[in-house]
Amino acid sequence: MFRRMPIPAALAALTLGAGLVVGLASPAAAAGGVTAVAAGKLHTCAITAAGAVKCWGAGGSGQLGNGTRSDSARPVQVAGLTSGVVAIASGATHTCALTSAGAVKCWGDNSTGQLGTGTTASALKPVQVAGLTRGVKAIAAGTSFTCAITGSGAAKCWGYNNRGQLGTGSTASATTPTQVVGLTSGVTRLATGNQHACALVSAGAVKCWGYNLNGQLGNGTAVASAKPVQVVGLTSGATAVAAGYAGSCAVTAAGAARCWGWAVTAGSGTAKDVFTPVQVAGLTSGVRGIALGWFHACAVTGGGALKCWGYNSTSQLGTTGSTATTPVQVSTLTGVRSVTGGWGHSCAVTGSGVVRCWGYNANGQLGGGVTGSPTPTPVTVIGL
Repeated sequence: MFRRMPIPAALAALTLGAGLVVGLASPAAAAGGVTAVAAGKLHTCAITAAGAVKCWGAGGSGQLGNGTRSDSARPVQVAGLTSGVVAIASGATHTCALTSAGAVKCWGDNSTGQLGTGTTASALKPVQVAGLTRGVKAIAAGTSFTCAITGSGAAKCWGYNNRGQLGTGSTASATTPTQVVGLTSGVTRLATGNQHACALVSAGAVKCWGYNLNGQLGNGTAVASAKPVQVVGLTSGATAVAAGYAGSCAVTAAGAARCWGWAVTAGSGTAKDVFTPVQVAGLTSGVRGIALGWFHACAVTGGGALKCWGYNSTSQLGTTGSTATTPVQVSTLTGVRSVTGGWGHSCAVTGSGVVRCWGYNANGQLGGGVTGSPTPTPVTVIGL
């Protein structure tokens, strides 16, 4: 049996096995349509070719950014972000955008300071993150915290910090960006999970910090760390990194996918948690991107095919059936450029810039204009 992580009581009403957003693949470079997509717990956001941000799904915390707390089963325009956005990241109930000038703006739930404004007041429309008005290179959003890479290559995080997921050396939460210990330069990519985060540094090394009960830090122990620790075997050569609820993954220079932490997202067929990286079955080369949801993971292969693994109780793997401990093909998708995983749904961007989503849809997070039962069949998001 897989060891399940405890689910907060407030979330237990949802189907067990659904996924919380955490790891995102690299933004797509489609010629038109949508260029990037990010799935949150029960919502999804995308960047159009014009640089506008549109969101759909659950809106009870203001995470759709349109000034309301209403759900929407079709994309709505985020207030003030009609152009110039180059990256998007969705946490559990908040969302952040990176503008072409390098400014970071966030909206939605702010009960733990994840919007970075210096307060805990939530926002129904985008607000400026304190101190990050220009030069930022990348952003990532975890469950209730957020991180960014500054122009100098430093990693900074803010929000909830009960397990040291901000990487500051303590467990004190922060309402404004704080420096991750030891990562003052050279950071090229960030990935944020439920209560941990990982960074890819310039030499291709992967370092992680935060909660570690299931081995999600990859250093061979189950001991949490409020400072970055080196992932065993990944001291150079990694090209991408992703973080999930209790697991992490990386793509090597050879295009192999390697994962560690919670067994269900390790993808190696194991029934036990893994505390150092293991090879994902069948993905030894050609992987172009990888993303982790709450209880599942997906990878884009060199040919534009998509393979997913993990729990499938809400059809988030894009197939019928139950748990898959090794990757299975999402047969109806080809030409995929990027993928993202949410609580119990997944979304992909195709080469033509079309967004297709599948899985849990109680709040309209699939973007097809309706709400309803989970579906393994990818739905084309309307209005993009």
